[in-house]
Amino acid sequence: MATTFQTIWTAVMNRIRMPVTNTAELVKVKQIVNDVYRDICMQEDWYWLIKRHVFNTASAYDAGTITVTEGSTAFTLSDTPTTGLGSFVGRKLMVSAGTQDSLAVQRIATHTAAAATGLLDLEYTNPSSSTAGYHVYQDEYDLPTDFVSLVDFERFGYQLPARPIGPQDMLALKGNTTAVGKPQAYTVLDYDTTGTPTTQRQLWVHPYPDKAYRTEVYYRRQATEMISAEDEPAMPENGLQAIIHGALEACFSVMLADDTRSQFWGRKYVEDVNRLATQHREKTGQKSRIAPLDSHRGFFKGR
Repeated sequence: MATTFQTIWTAVMNRIRMPVTNTAELVKVKQIVNDVYRDICMQEDWYWLIKRHVFNTASAYDAGTITVTEGSTAFTLSDTPTTGLGSFVGRKLMVSAGTQDSLAVQRIATHTAAAATGLLDLEYTNPSSSTAGYHVYQDEYDLPTDFVSLVDFERFGYQLPARPIGPQDMLALKGNTTAVGKPQAYTVLDYDTTGTPTTQRQLWVHPYPDKAYRTEVYYRRQATEMISAEDEPAMPENGLQAIIHGALEACFSVMLADDTRSQFWGRKYVEDVNRLATQHREKTGQKSRIAPLDSHRGFFKGR
C-alpha cells in the first residue's frame, strides 16, 4: 500500500501523542513534514528525482530579405513567416550587412506569429538596408517549470558528449563567434523573463542551431509540496521513514521542547539519510570510463 501524506502525518502525530483531531497542531506537523521532505530532496541529485525533457531545436529562418534602419528598433521581413513557425520573440537576429558593429546579435523583443514586422529590444546599430540577408536563430530554450538543476544534456551523432560550460564562458562564445550547427556546448542561464525567478530557467546552446535537432535534457525536479491527504512523496518507499524521523526530531524540539527525544529521532534521521545516500550511490555509480592516449587526443577534437 502506498504511503500517503496522511499516513506520514498520522505516524508523526501518534508518536508525539497528539490526536489527529487537534487541527491547530496538525497544521504545524504538516508544515514540518513538508520541510523535512524538501530538505531531503535538496541534499542530493537523487535518482528518484531525475526526469527527462525532450525538445527539438528550432530551424533558422532566413527567407527573403530584411529591412532595418540604423537607430530604429523596427524591422520588416520581405517574406512573411508561416503561422506554424510561431512568434520570434526572444530569438536572435543576425543581419549580413553589418560591418559597423561586427558580429552584433540583435534580440527580437516584439513579434506576432505570421507577421512580417517586429521590434528589436534596442536600436539597430549597423547601417540601414532594405535588402539585407539575415538569419533568425533560437539558442535559448525553456526548461520545465519543476527544474532544479541540470544532470545531463544529450544531442546525437558525436563520439564525445556536448560540453557543459559556465554562464560566463557561454557569454564569451556568444560575443566572439556566430558559428551555427548542432549544439556542442550548453549552460543554464537567466529566466524566460530576464531576472524574474518565477519564470522558467533557460537552457543556452552553442553553436546557434540552424536546423531541428533532437535533444534530451535530464534534470533534477523540484519536490512538490504535499497538500492533499492522498499526495505521495516522490521517493522510494524504503526511504519514507526518513521523513517521519526527521519530522519527529523537529516536532520534539520546536513543539514540545524535548531535546532528549529530539536528539534520539535526529540520530535516526541522519542514519536514514545516510542509508538513502548509500543506496543512491549503488544505483547510480558508474565504472571508470576509458580515456584516449595523449597521442590520440587530437583525433577527437571537433568530433
